[in-house]
Amino acid sequence: MRSNQKKRSRTKQRYQGPDLSGWTAQVEHGLQQTIKMTGYCKEGHIELNCTVLYDRGTIRGECNDGADEAELANFKSYYS
Repeated sequence: MRSNQKKRSRTKQRYQGPDLSGWTAQVEHGLQQTIKMTGYCKEGHIELNCTVLYDRGTIRGECNDGADEAELANFKSYYS
């Protein structure tokens, strides 16, 4: 260290970023509403990935139950 330099103090506190708990709650609420409106995942779901940023959020998951014949037909007609 040079004689004219001050020693930098290091803090143990790390940058934690903004509090996104409000956004997280909104994303989870949106997921529950979507599941309720579509009727999917009657037996629950497994969350595979959740990403919440300051301007958007996504949840990827998989239903515990499979689609029945009517749901498969609806899905195929929607994406055909």
